[in-house]
Amino acid sequence: MFSNYIRVALRNMRRNMRFTLLHLAGLTLGLASVTLIAWYVFDELSFDQLHQADQSFRITTHWSDDPATGIFATTPPPLAAVIKQEIPEVDEVTRAFTWNHSTMRLPADETPNGEPVVFRETKIFIVDPNFLKVLQYPLILGDAESAFQKASQLCSPVIQPSGISARKR
Repeated sequence: MFSNYIRVALRNMRRNMRFTLLHLAGLTLGLASVTLIAWYVFDELSFDQLHQADQSFRITTHWSDDPATGIFATTPPPLAAVIKQEIPEVDEVTRAFTWNHSTMRLPADETPNGEPVVFRETKIFIVDPNFLKVLQYPLILGDAESAFQKASQLCSPVIQPSGISARKR
């Protein structure tokens, strides 16, 4: 029964080739448009998903003459101190810097099996000591109160990729 429906549909598509191509082009254009709009909406909605989104702001810098194209999420390092001193409404200021890929080595005395572990880390951020006061991420490893007090201190936050949410089953 189903094969008859397929056979009739293919016969009608061959007979009306112009309409078939027009309908396929419209369907392709519609699906592509919906996909691009959905990506844009998910990207825009992912920015205000922080724990204190109504009180947190991201500062950007315009690095060209055209304000629409030269927007970057970078600022000069001294700007944090100037904002803290000059704007009394600001409670905390923190900075984050993305580091390149690095090979990490965990010493043998810090591993469960007593052997050193070498691995490649691709998402490293260098942050100010008050970073976890501004953005409260739950930690897998480390303590939020004492995190980042020393230059060599590490912590591992639970961070979901932008636009994707995890649900427990």
